[in-house]
Amino acid sequence: MRRYFFDIHDGEGVISDEEGMELLNMDAVQDEAANALMDIARSRVRSANGNGSVRQLTIEVRDEGGLVICAKFTFEIERLQ
Repeated sequence: MRRYFFDIHDGEGVISDEEGMELLNMDAVQDEAANALMDIARSRVRSANGNGSVRQLTIEVRDEGGLVICAKFTFEIERLQ
């Protein structure tokens, strides 16, 4: 199994994954990236202040050879009242 590292870009900076995790194949890597992105997005959407700012979250997955997957989630919450 290969070791993959999941680096998080949240618009405020980058959180580099120094530990990584071993996964069987690219389907497992994609599933892990999607699940991590959903968890992060869930917490960020809850804390959004409703000012209409567009936010983008990105997870870049790399192995020893470099970048293998880039998953992105973009959202905007605008309060109308």
